[in-house]
Amino acid sequence: MAAPMEDNEELVQEDYYAWLNVDRKASLEEINNAFRRLSKIYHPDKHHGDPEKKKAEIMFSKIKKAHEVLSDKHTRTIYDIYGEKGLECGMELVSKTKSPAEIIAEYERIQREREERRLQQRTNPRGTITIGIDATDVFDHYDLDPENESFIPYFEVSSMNLSQSVEAPLTLNDTVTFGGNIEAQNGNGNGNMLMVWKRLLSDKSWAEFGNVQGRLVWSAGMTTAMSTIIVYDSLKRHAVFTVQIGIPNSFVSLSYTHKFQEDDARVRGAVRVGVFSTILECGVEKKITEYSTLGATMLVGVPTGVTLRIKLSRGRQTFLFPIHLSDHLMPSAIFYGTAVPFMLYHAVKILIIKPYLQEQKKRDIEKKQEENSEIIHKKKMEAEAAIHLMQETVQRVIKEENEKSGLLIVKALYGKLSEKSQDGFVDGKYIDVAVPLQCLIKNSSLLIPEKNSKTGILGFYDPCLGEEKSLYIRYKFRNKLHHVTLGDCEPLKIPLK
Repeated sequence: MAAPMEDNEELVQEDYYAWLNVDRKASLEEINNAFRRLSKIYHPDKHHGDPEKKKAEIMFSKIKKAHEVLSDKHTRTIYDIYGEKGLECGMELVSKTKSPAEIIAEYERIQREREERRLQQRTNPRGTITIGIDATDVFDHYDLDPENESFIPYFEVSSMNLSQSVEAPLTLNDTVTFGGNIEAQNGNGNGNMLMVWKRLLSDKSWAEFGNVQGRLVWSAGMTTAMSTIIVYDSLKRHAVFTVQIGIPNSFVSLSYTHKFQEDDARVRGAVRVGVFSTILECGVEKKITEYSTLGATMLVGVPTGVTLRIKLSRGRQTFLFPIHLSDHLMPSAIFYGTAVPFMLYHAVKILIIKPYLQEQKKRDIEKKQEENSEIIHKKKMEAEAAIHLMQETVQRVIKEENEKSGLLIVKALYGKLSEKSQDGFVDGKYIDVAVPLQCLIKNSSLLIPEKNSKTGILGFYDPCLGEEKSLYIRYKFRNKLHHVTLGDCEPLKIPLK
């Protein structure tokens, strides 16, 4: 199924491949053949009367534009990579004598210059709020009176920390960071402010080999240490190995994170063995909305005990809630610290997050459809004009296919599916596309390439902007009825042999 679009750019940006109904890897000959075939239908000279000619001129200008872009290797390269914006975004200054690689480099240079101009005015705010909660009274019953059967655990906010920083890029190599930190712990508070100037001395001050990086860090001050860090990073995996030798703490740590791209989630495990402590941690992080991420990590160690750390990130703001469950390695604390957040997350997801996201998505779709009602109406008028102009061709195709018992489109609907509707589609959110599909039939075969949204096919338009769309076709081939249902960007090839 087609994923709902994120903004109205998808509605404005045209799909030249869909206009010509050719594959994105189509050869120049295939593009020319498609253009010649459509020219026979939409060329103004093929129609009579001013209204007909005016409609034909609009449709012909569209397919002519698509042909001009796709038949030129330079403009096609730009369009394939950057879309229509690439054709309009300063590329008129690029010489046509340049190779595709040079055109890409020129486009990237233009974009880079614009990005650099924005960079001079942009800040990078980051904030972290940490609230430490002492919940050890739940599992460590030190002061429990044996004669008193009732026990209400005592929770305490043991610490709070608020930090904020803002970056101000001065040049590509110079950055000034302003930051502040406020902390309260055990009744004592302190705070500080800082200003840091960072300059990139050389792009050779670090090295990367494939997916592996190495770092050497020296820290001086109250705690002096030398750290060696090896990082492995790929699309699905991230691992970090660290060795630190210092005063007063030396340790060896290994962490591994597995990323699940489709689910927007990641699982992390780590172990740290040091002179004074040993810590084992396991956690999971999940993207719950477009800009929000929720994570939970269980830390078990000696002498730290058991701690549950909840992390919520919203944009560049981070909220941390380390909940100290026990000073000792208690199985009950580990079990409840793992099971309760898991069950609570799924309960909140089902009862709160999912209904909220569905309602928000519904409001966003309604807003997009209302804001783009004029564009949708224009697309509808263009589709109706295209269908009107192709009637003569369609009648000829139907006659030819009837004579040889070939391929005939009996019924074709395009839009949002519904299990409740008799037609299988949501009322008011589908269109009849039997005529434009019949027009595409050639030699008793209908082909629609993969990855081309069907909204771009001549005679189609988007009847349910921002929502998933499907295509249902009932067709007759060799005097036998068949039917097929497929997603918006799925390829179509009928008859199925």
